[in-house]
Amino acid sequence: MKLHDLDWQEVLGALPRWEALSPAARRAFVAIRPGQGFTLESLETGGELRDAGLLVAPTGRGTLYALDSRFRPLLIALRAADRLAPLSEPALRQMYLEDQLTALQAYRIAAPGRGYYEPRDRKLAAEVVSSIAWLRGFLAAESHPEVMKWEEARIGTEDRPRLVFPAVAAALRALVTELAGHPRGVPLSKIGELLPDTSPHNLAAGLAAGLRYLLVFVSMRRDASVVVGLLPGVAVRAAGPLPPPRPVQAGEVFAAPFRAGDMVAVLVEAATEPIALRAADRSMYVRSQRAIAARLAMVPPWVERFAARSHLLMPAKPAAGDGDSADATERIESAAELASQLRLARVESPGGRPRYAPTRSGRAWLNRGAGERLREVLSALRKLPQRVPSAHGGTSGPDFFGAPLGFPLDGVKIDVRGALSAAFLAVPGGELVSANDFIHYHARERNPFLGPDGPLIPANHYWRATPHTAEGWENAWGGVLLGFLATRLVPLGCATLAESGKGDVAFGLTGAGRYLLGETDDFEIPVEPGGEVVVQPDFEIIFLAPAPHAEAELGRIADRTGAGVGALFRLTRASVLRAVEQGMSADRVLGVLQSTSGGKVPANVARQVRDWAQSARTVHVATAVLVDCPDAETAARVRAVAGAQVTAVTPTLLRVVGDAKTRTALFKRLRERGIFVAAADP
Repeated sequence: MKLHDLDWQEVLGALPRWEALSPAARRAFVAIRPGQGFTLESLETGGELRDAGLLVAPTGRGTLYALDSRFRPLLIALRAADRLAPLSEPALRQMYLEDQLTALQAYRIAAPGRGYYEPRDRKLAAEVVSSIAWLRGFLAAESHPEVMKWEEARIGTEDRPRLVFPAVAAALRALVTELAGHPRGVPLSKIGELLPDTSPHNLAAGLAAGLRYLLVFVSMRRDASVVVGLLPGVAVRAAGPLPPPRPVQAGEVFAAPFRAGDMVAVLVEAATEPIALRAADRSMYVRSQRAIAARLAMVPPWVERFAARSHLLMPAKPAAGDGDSADATERIESAAELASQLRLARVESPGGRPRYAPTRSGRAWLNRGAGERLREVLSALRKLPQRVPSAHGGTSGPDFFGAPLGFPLDGVKIDVRGALSAAFLAVPGGELVSANDFIHYHARERNPFLGPDGPLIPANHYWRATPHTAEGWENAWGGVLLGFLATRLVPLGCATLAESGKGDVAFGLTGAGRYLLGETDDFEIPVEPGGEVVVQPDFEIIFLAPAPHAEAELGRIADRTGAGVGALFRLTRASVLRAVEQGMSADRVLGVLQSTSGGKVPANVARQVRDWAQSARTVHVATAVLVDCPDAETAARVRAVAGAQVTAVTPTLLRVVGDAKTRTALFKRLRERGIFVAAADP
């Protein structure tokens, strides 16, 4: 039997006897199966249930006890409240509708005007009743004819109406209104005290109607008490608007554009030799990932966990804390993708084997200073004309938002980027606010997808991921804000991130962030305090305190030997030659050492760096076509025909320059003059 079909006057009348039991006995009562006999010994507190008059003793030679039939409605109600526990989560689970409503009844709630129903209607109905709009829609029907019209639109001819009598409808309205002031619900036995002027009969009928139309719910708590209330998510919204996020005091603070440093690490590896990719998914092999991970600047694990989030409902990934961790892979993939989107690198497939290589722009970008590299990345993102997030990501071009929305917004005239910029720029300069408070406030109170009467975008049944309720659009907007903060502002040094306790983080905008969002036309790169990095005469580079900016720069010219603080890098001939190969001169290498160590570079280190750099040479390798002539006279005839197109390697061996088309034309002219070109032996 369904909850809404019970006689709730009987349930409420029998409830005090159950509440008088001990918690263990209450649980034992709920464990009884209606219609089945049992021995008293099978219940841990069977004696207490017997003494309370809830059981029927065996007769004759029987040994099995049974439930007193007067308490059957109470047992059914309590078992459902314990099994389903709808008030234990903010929103209603689909399982509740599968248990309490038929498919047709769920369809009447999910989409009453659609004309047909389908299996996913229960999921959609759960979303509908978990929205404050469902409650407000009922309360908006103030007169009794309006209430009956509201009910008629949500039931079929097979259902009996519950709100025909004005007194019952008034009891349900009063119950819903009173429960809105109790976000945690009230004990079911105290429901009469909420409405002292309502008759027990009308109150019970109103409660049954509220259960049928999923306006109110009965739920069992862990302490074996039963409460009645609104869904927690609905009750919170019924309590009123949220206050704006307030400034908070935070603990450890982090602000560094580590994504730009990660891009440098990836491009340095690719510039030395294009990175081979797997043909199946075009991902890097582990060997390349480890080589790149060794150059990544160390970032606090809590920052990496936050940056790994791209949606409000996506949990932060755990940090393993080593160079081969999932976080290193995530950072490498994100950096490689952003570099490709900004046309600093590309995937090429010579011979059908994909590999990742820097473009000419990427090599030029590598040779700029750290500040100029960051400025170029932010400028490219800032200049994008994009105003709405992409549906699913994976585009070849750059994405301003950094995280996909999950469904398309084609034809929607909403400036999502403008709303996003306004939200983040509202954070006062120099202050930190809770990320959770910021996201929830703007999702509910400053949502560009919502208007005074609900969602501005109609439900799209073709794209099932499109939200259907105000809460769904709140989650969508919260995901956009969180994704932008986690994948753009924090990794690119546009936001300061800080730990604020209780699993939350706080953030504030930097000058780079205000530049990216268009508030200012320039920004200054913050300089890390000097004295944190020491270059030793033995070529070791010691970190006295964490310095992410310095780590990112030194990763280009030195080999990593540690993490955190202490001896983190060592200058070697191979590392300096690798930097020279990327276009850095000896002065540039020494400039990096001087800027990160406050200008204190030992003389022997500076001299050795110059010697290593000056020993480097550049040679040009090109594919050539050789013409092997049988004698000097034939070689002279070939030179007379080809002119500057050939050069002599030996008196009888000539080198042909030019592309394939030019060579083909030359060979044709040679044949016309009686000089035939024979194919070379394989």
